[in-house]
Amino acid sequence: MKQLSRFGSMKGKPEWSARRNALGRFYFILSLARNALVVVIGTVMAYIFSINGHQPFILTGNITQGLPKFRLPVFSIDYNNTSYTFGEVMSSFGASTAFLPLICILEAVAIAKAFSKGKRVDATQEMLAVGISNFLGSFIGSMPVTGSFTRTAVNNSSGVQTQFGGSITGTLVLLALALLTSTFYYIPKTVLAAVIICAMINLFEYEAIPLLWKTKKLDLIPFFVTLIACLVIGLEYGILVGIGSNLIFILYTSLRPPIFIDKEKFPEGEMFIVTPSRGLQFPAAEYIKERVLKECNTEKTAVVIDGKYINNIDATVAKNLKALATDLTLRDQAIIFWNFKACVKAVCTGIDPKMHQYFRDGNLDDIVDNPALNRYNSDFVYTIQ
Repeated sequence: MKQLSRFGSMKGKPEWSARRNALGRFYFILSLARNALVVVIGTVMAYIFSINGHQPFILTGNITQGLPKFRLPVFSIDYNNTSYTFGEVMSSFGASTAFLPLICILEAVAIAKAFSKGKRVDATQEMLAVGISNFLGSFIGSMPVTGSFTRTAVNNSSGVQTQFGGSITGTLVLLALALLTSTFYYIPKTVLAAVIICAMINLFEYEAIPLLWKTKKLDLIPFFVTLIACLVIGLEYGILVGIGSNLIFILYTSLRPPIFIDKEKFPEGEMFIVTPSRGLQFPAAEYIKERVLKECNTEKTAVVIDGKYINNIDATVAKNLKALATDLTLRDQAIIFWNFKACVKAVCTGIDPKMHQYFRDGNLDDIVDNPALNRYNSDFVYTIQ
């Protein structure tokens, strides 16, 4: 009891706990409203400076008051006393007519993935949302609707977690257009920029740089190309530049697929085992032929193309495989297409029915030891020395 009185009576503990909870709730609400508070404080400061004859900030300026009117979409434009039809307006945009919607969709999907926090993103639903929003917006003369990294980042930093946040934002915007447009005149652009920067700064994944450096340094190239393009050109075009830089790497791997060539010894002699690590398409058709002819150039040494990783090929690849078999035969080198799937064989035999003689399945030791290989065709010579 003496020790209890030393620290004070327990009588006031519930009251102190209630005050602490109330204070915690106040701080929580204050943190959620921090973006709005910054804008309000900045606006009040700019107004005070303005009525005293000072204007240290660049202000937002005049915003037209009033709610948008509901009407049918406008398909003609009057500009400089000249009327332009819908077709003339569309023709003036040229290729941008197809290019701009693509940018809008890419941006919307990219934003959804950036804020999904690991959850699945359905790109089709994002496209439907953008399309329906633009369709409905056309009845009130709305600007083209798409995703916005900055507004989404501000919402995310303010604690918005559901789509209902968009309803609240829309209601506030309508009320502001009806009642507060004169107040918007005094909002400093620096305040808006600060809110956006603070909201966006957490989206930059600093930890990705050392991670890519440790795992695959080549991935840093599209990373920095996209970053620099977004900063210099703009977010929309920066995304396209990033996609283009990644496509270059994808195309390069299609042109130069990994091919492993080993030289193995058998009781009958040595053989080259050529193993493409993925499916072959027409960009790599000439490459595999030249690579095999260059590196498997030992006279009278058989070449085995292991097709266990080749799930599909096109007609161009099949023609080059036939040409490879012909060139090796002329060099007195036998060739075997080993472990190829039925669909791949069908493409090759469709190019030339005689191609069936080169395909083998089963154990490679049994294939090498099979004397029947010498009796298949006069054009096919299988000799191991």
